Amino acid sequence: MFKINLIKQFFVFVIFSALYFCGFAQGVAINLSGNEAHESSILDVESINSGFLLPRMSATQRDAIVEPAHSLLIYNTSTNCFEAYNSNTSEWVKISCIGSEDPCDSSLPSEEPSGISGNNTICEGHNTNLSVQGGGLGTDAEWVWYKDACGGTALNFGPSITVSPNINTTYYIRAESPCDITNCKSILISVIPLPNTPVVNSASNIGETSFNANWQTVGSASSYILQVSKYNTFSSFVLNTNVGNLTSYNINGL
Repeated sequence: MFKINLIKQFFVFVIFSALYFCGFAQGVAINLSGNEAHESSILDVESINSGFLLPRMSATQRDAIVEPAHSLLIYNTSTNCFEAYNSNTSEWVKISCIGSEDPCDSSLPSEEPSGISGNNTICEGHNTNLSVQGGGLGTDAEWVWYKDACGGTALNFGPSITVSPNINTTYYIRAESPCDITNCKSILISVIPLPNTPVVNSASNIGETSFNANWQTVGSASSYILQVSKYNTFSSFVLNTNVGNLTSYNINGL
């Protein structure tokens, strides 16, 4: 009895080992007949009553694929076309379309914009309006805005956009339709940070009707606004003026 158990366990082990190596030595076969994959195929699908479906997606979903592999295959539901990715030209190429006529054959292509207008330098906390310059929209196309990179998740749509970045940021725009996409144009918005609050020094040369107001230099400041009031709420002013790039100012006539 003890010997028989050993033989059975060894026999089972041999069978599983043979199946294991067989699976790695040949391609994968998917069928109901039990046939092995053809020697030249890594995947051999066999059926007489079912078909093979490629991934189906819209043009927008297709363009959201990150770094598609060369020759990647999909079915574009926006154009009803089978497409493959050409990494050499960074574009999707139509292989074949379903229907008597490709809807893109009769569509008008979009024209690439010439640039983006708007203030390219703003102060922190402010905003600027950006507008597309030149170009033109083709059939079923729209202007699409992006931030930091051309493509991916859209920031907004339309010929203009209002932005309020906190740091230096690049914005992009291009025309997109189910049938074509233009190159992007970009603009870099530089953000000037707010200056630090000045540190006030003690007043000097104090007289009956005058004194010198003093403060420390703020590195990023180009000028200072000096306000003098009789009230600690500064509800009204004795003096409210831009004194330029100074760090001391004489206030008199009090």
